[in-house]
Amino acid sequence: MKYYFSLLFFIIPFLSNAKQTTEEISFAQLKTAISNSEGGKKLVLMDSLSNEIVYSDTFDNDSVIRATVSFAKQLDSANIAVWHTANLIYFLNNVKGSPKEAEAIYLENKKWVAAVKDPEVLSKYYFEAGNMYYYLNEFEKSLQLFDSTNHYAQINNNYKFMGLSKLGQGGIVH
Repeated sequence: MKYYFSLLFFIIPFLSNAKQTTEEISFAQLKTAISNSEGGKKLVLMDSLSNEIVYSDTFDNDSVIRATVSFAKQLDSANIAVWHTANLIYFLNNVKGSPKEAEAIYLENKKWVAAVKDPEVLSKYYFEAGNMYYYLNEFEKSLQLFDSTNHYAQINNNYKFMGLSKLGQGGIVH
């Protein structure tokens, strides 16, 4: 039995390195495909890469997300621009610890929200903004944004954002 535990200690590091290598290959393939594409196809690939980065363990740089937001705006793709603006707000607020910088991004991109058609995008955007204002100690704004999160989450029965909005509200009202 103790040999099995010893074996595990040797195997686990190799497994974690394999995941990282697979991630790196995926990122490299997407970057190559992006550089060889243009227009809507390029935006779809940039969107994919940005989503991969946001949900990876190594999300420590926002340049790809910023480039995706910028390119989405050039192509008038409000859904993608606002989705990744929310990711950028998340990064600045939770990873980098700069809610003031996140607020500047939020205010700068607010005008794109009116063109968004996807309630999930709006739920995410308002949730990240509500979280940001929580960290800025602006609790009334935060509560309003969590209300908006819940409103849009209910439109498409998005239980994830319904729950997150209630969690955010509970953190303020407690």
